[in-house]
This record gives sequence, C-alpha cells and structure tokens, in this order.
Amino acid sequence: MTTVVPGRFCWQDLATTDVETSLAFYAALFGWKTVTQDMGEQGVYHKLQLDGKDVGGVFEMAGPMFEGASPRWMTYVKSADVDATAAKVTELGGTIRMPPFDIPGVGRMVAFTDPQGAELCAFQDGEQCGKQVSDEHDHAFCWIELMTRDLEGAKAFYTGLFGWGTEESDAGMMGTYTQWMLDGEHAGGAMQINAHMGDAQPRWLNYVNVQDVHAAQAKAVELGAKVVVPVLPIPGVGRFTMITDPVGADVCLFQHDSAGDE
Repeated sequence: MTTVVPGRFCWQDLATTDVETSLAFYAALFGWKTVTQDMGEQGVYHKLQLDGKDVGGVFEMAGPMFEGASPRWMTYVKSADVDATAAKVTELGGTIRMPPFDIPGVGRMVAFTDPQGAELCAFQDGEQCGKQVSDEHDHAFCWIELMTRDLEGAKAFYTGLFGWGTEESDAGMMGTYTQWMLDGEHAGGAMQINAHMGDAQPRWLNYVNVQDVHAAQAKAVELGAKVVVPVLPIPGVGRFTMITDPVGADVCLFQHDSAGDE
C-alpha cells in the first residue's frame, strides 16, 4: 500500500444511482477491474483496481445523505483523528453531512461541506491508506482541485482545517491558481469560479491520468459520456478535459506534457 500522511488526499469513491452502468463505463475507459465486497448493514461496495492494486471505489447512493443528490465522485483526505476533524469543521463554519462513523475493518470517516458548499470527506485508518496506485500511474487519479465562489474564504477554512499552506500562480484567462501545500509539497489545487465557468457549483474535482486526452475524450463520448469542458491547455503542465459519465458524475482527464503528442 501507499503510505499517506494526514492532510493528503487518499481515496476517491463514486456515488452512483446505477452501479452496473458506472462499472461498465470505467472498465471500458480506464481498464479498471472490480472486486465486490459485502459490507453488511452498509451495503455492497465495489473496489476498483489497476493491475490488482486499489485505485478507488463505487457504491450505490442510498440513505438520507443522498436525498436529492446527483451522482458524483467523493474525495477523501487522510485524518489522524476524524472526530477532531469533524469538530474543527464546525468550528470553522463548515457543515457536517454525515457524522463520524466506523467502516468495519477499514477505518473511520466523516463527510462535510465547507462554508462555500463544496463536499469533502475525511478518513482515518491505520498507518497506511487504502490507495495503492501512485499519482503518476496511467489511469490513476492524479490531481484534486477545488472550484469555489469564495477563494479567500476557502483558503481560510482549509488552512485552518488541515494545516495546508498556499502558493499562488497566474492561470491566464482563468485568473489566479492556488496550490495547496503540505510539508513543502503540492497537495492539490483551488480556483475561483468566474464568469467563464457559468453557473458551476462549488465542488472538488478529480483528475485521472491519460496518455492521450483527445483519444480518451473521444472514447468516453463513444461510451456515453458528455463533454463539459473541451480539451484545454494548461501552459507548462499539460492539457485536460472534463466529462460527465453516463450516470451523471463529472471527472477530468489529464494528459501531462510528457505524455502522448505535444
């Protein structure tokens, strides 16, 4: 397993209304295999794997937390103490969506929204995290990014909650890009939602590595996805596109400058 320190992103779950369609789509697009687990009272969980290593999970949306909610990828941050994190969320103005609870044989988690409305989860386990595939691996999650309507408020919340620092850079027409920093290394990103993004809602976005973003986008559309954001360059970094999968969950595809055609 990959050891993950508190404050770093450690897992992604797809909450879906149609498990069969979701599993078939991502298997065809990324080659993800499925290991299904019976979690007892917590239902059935589908672990996603690359080359036999865990990359994420899928479960069917059920219960009060998901009433009126749309399918989505849920993002987790490693916590040394989920209960303390939950208390800090409330102290900093966030809202607890699902109080801390145990996942038998796995760990303990809490789901919350920040003061701007973006949902995130914190997860506590032992010395190691469930994620087993590195960010650099093809078809693995490689980047997590917050879209917010109050960047300064978000920075105050997350630096207080996880001890993150921030580093700013110029993102051209998209404005200023903020990178979350932990122990001197990049931990993720954040951007202010601006006029170019229309009615986009505050949320965390997950990016998956691909060798050829144009080819991956075309294959996703062939499999029933819709393009939300066309392929766009990230100067000096690579290029990306955002798609909505056939069930309605958004995910971004990312090609690094060193991958595929330039």
